[in-house]
Amino acid sequence: MKKLKEIKLTKPVKLVVVVLLAAAVVGAIAYYMLSPDELEVVEVDEGRVAPKLTGIGNVAGDHTMTIYAPVSGEISKRFVNAGNRVSEGEMLVSYKDELQQQMVDVAATDVNFSQQVLSAAAATRAKYQNDYDTAKALDEQYRQEYDELAKNIHELDSKKYKGDYTNEKDRNKIEEEKLKLQDELAEAESKLKDADYELQRLENEEQIVATDIDQVSNISGSSTENEDGTTTVSARELAARSAQAALNGINGELSDEYEDYVSDAQSYTDDIYDINSRLLELQNKELEIPLDGLKPAEYKKYTGYQQQLESLNNRWAQVKTDMSTAQSLITVGQELKSDEATLAHNKQLLAQAQKELDKAHGGTTAPANGIVTECLVDAGAYVEKGSPIIEMQSDNSYKVKMMVSRFDISSVKKGQKAKLMIGDQKYKGKVTRISQNAINDASGKPKASIEISIKTDEDLIVGLESDVTIKLDSEENTLRIPTGCIYTDDDGSYVYAMEGKNQGEVTKKYIKTGLADDDYTQIIEGLSIGDSIISDAEAMNYEGEVVKGVKRQ
Repeated sequence: MKKLKEIKLTKPVKLVVVVLLAAAVVGAIAYYMLSPDELEVVEVDEGRVAPKLTGIGNVAGDHTMTIYAPVSGEISKRFVNAGNRVSEGEMLVSYKDELQQQMVDVAATDVNFSQQVLSAAAATRAKYQNDYDTAKALDEQYRQEYDELAKNIHELDSKKYKGDYTNEKDRNKIEEEKLKLQDELAEAESKLKDADYELQRLENEEQIVATDIDQVSNISGSSTENEDGTTTVSARELAARSAQAALNGINGELSDEYEDYVSDAQSYTDDIYDINSRLLELQNKELEIPLDGLKPAEYKKYTGYQQQLESLNNRWAQVKTDMSTAQSLITVGQELKSDEATLAHNKQLLAQAQKELDKAHGGTTAPANGIVTECLVDAGAYVEKGSPIIEMQSDNSYKVKMMVSRFDISSVKKGQKAKLMIGDQKYKGKVTRISQNAINDASGKPKASIEISIKTDEDLIVGLESDVTIKLDSEENTLRIPTGCIYTDDDGSYVYAMEGKNQGEVTKKYIKTGLADDDYTQIIEGLSIGDSIISDAEAMNYEGEVVKGVKRQ
């Protein structure tokens, strides 16, 4: 093989080659320095923006229930603890019923006593009414007999009586005395009525005190015999003895007062009888005013009429007294209505006490199926009626409660669908409630609470955390750009746009955005369809420079 001959370059040739190489390098450098940089760009287009809201909530029953004590008393037993699942009607708490039973016993005693008082008053009133009816019938009978006798006497009188002045004076005097006696009769009847009223009142008070004495006598105390031979009496026994002595004293005073009024009533009754007798005597005297010129047969009739009249007047006076007395006692008997009202009131109190006893017997039961979340009382505790004793949540259905910030709450609406993840189980849900007052979360920031119903037939554990994804309202065929192209500062949201399709100056443009999802954000103002938006993270370093856009693949 032949060797190639070495090519020898002369000095001028070498110089030319060097110059050409240097020119090529300089040209390449100049081209690199003068050509624009390349940045990734995307175009504003139209399409769908489907935003979602994610967060963490807690499982709860469909509603929280606070259970209150139905009666006052001591709790005998609590059957549940926090975390227990209970069924509707299941016993939660039972009560001791001593207080309610005592109220029933007292009310029953009051009903029995008021019934006895009413029965006695009714029987007494019936007797007074019968006495009055009998006396009234006799009064009417005697009135007719008197009118007939008076007519006969005055017929005989008219035959001879010529209006003798002396006799006329006697008649006027008798009439004046009759009027005076009638006034005295009315006063005596009024006093008798008052006395009878006081007697009725005292009888009622004595019955009450007698009942109290019986009740106090049933109180058993205790006494202890000391080593020194003395006896120590318990405070309960001392109180019972003191009450017994006080009641005996009151009973004695009432008895004395009763005897005084009995004496007064008898005195007024005697006065009424005397006045009626005197009135009848005056009537007789009026008829006995001398008559002149009567024939023997007529005079015999006249004296016979007078004898009949005298006998009638005696009987009539007693009847009038009896009728007046019975009438006053019937008026006192109107207190029967008060006794009836007292009995009705006591029966109502007994019914209420029995209801309270029934409530104590029934205890407190679960108002619905659910889960006990907190027990506020223990066995042995005394509770007042209406005080809270148990907190529970109904498990007929479930919900998730989640806190939402002020930035997202305006996008949440009732009825929006949600996906829930509790542990490794997936569930579907729907927004059912949006609270209208904010509360502070664990970090102290105010947030609004929303509730999402869970569609499930399973028994869930309340209080567990749940991952929540809410599908918010979407927009179709709206201007949009990739969410990663948007930046924010104190003046708002902005993008880096390139003026021109393939090459242009990088410009910072502020925009107004709308809905956003993981991929795209809706553009409300600031951009038009087809605008080139720089998606390259280096865009901020090229603001004001000319670059070449390269579409993202």
